[in-house]
Amino acid sequence: MVLREGTQWASPGGLLLVQINPRSGRLVRKVGPLGDLGSAPGPGGHQAWAAISDWYRPSL
Repeated sequence: MVLREGTQWASPGGLLLVQINPRSGRLVRKVGPLGDLGSAPGPGGHQAWAAISDWYRPSL
């Protein structure tokens, strides 16, 4: 997942690995940040982060 480091849309984000228990939906383990993704201005920020990284894999 990408975690935004601030409260502004232009705040930088970092890439983390997150393990979730599939039965409970609760966080098991969080590792990172593994890398800095920089700023991603705009609503949500995920559009710009998706353009500069492969931080998610869409369902096939």
